Amino acid sequence: MVASAVMLIVLLGLAGTTMFAVFAAALVIIGLARWYLTRKIGGVTGDTLGAVNQVVELSVYLVFAALVS
Repeated sequence: MVASAVMLIVLLGLAGTTMFAVFAAALVIIGLARWYLTRKIGGVTGDTLGAVNQVVELSVYLVFAALVS
């Protein structure tokens, strides 16, 4: 949580609201994935962690592309 808070401060300082939206999208995806995985399989495994990483990375690229263009 501390690392996320520091990153948010840095992002807001560097790029303003565009990066805030990207960061918020990543947090939403991570939260939804945590809720879903806890409900379905009782937690997070290494395989699900890797899959969530890829989904978050793709969502960050898509949100950033939508906001920049």
